[in-house]
Amino acid sequence: MINNVQEVHTNFVEAVTAPPEQYTGDRDFDSILQQCRNILRVKGHDYVGSSPDRLANFNSAAKVLGQTPESVLGVYLWKHLNAIFTYLQKGQLESESIEGRIVDSINYLLLLSKMVAEKKHNTHP
Repeated sequence: MINNVQEVHTNFVEAVTAPPEQYTGDRDFDSILQQCRNILRVKGHDYVGSSPDRLANFNSAAKVLGQTPESVLGVYLWKHLNAIFTYLQKGQLESESIEGRIVDSINYLLLLSKMVAEKKHNTHP
């Protein structure tokens, strides 16, 4: 059983950084995890540039907006969750694909787990 947020974060990171054939053994799950990995790599570079801080985009937006990084992430995530609920109700989306929305939501949850883990690490040495 997973006991804490850090362990969840570590397990997820291990899953998305493993070679594709080692993710879960399920073709559909493995495809989604591979997409998550690719997007984290490409979009991560676009959003944080050369900064080693994967959360730099949320931290800088939070400062500009007078919000917390978690709140900024929540707004970004909500956009995708709202679209997912539209898909669940109507069976289709007009803009991005449902698969793209799912992948982005998973990645935002991964980034949130990183925020939680870092906050716990910084407050509980």
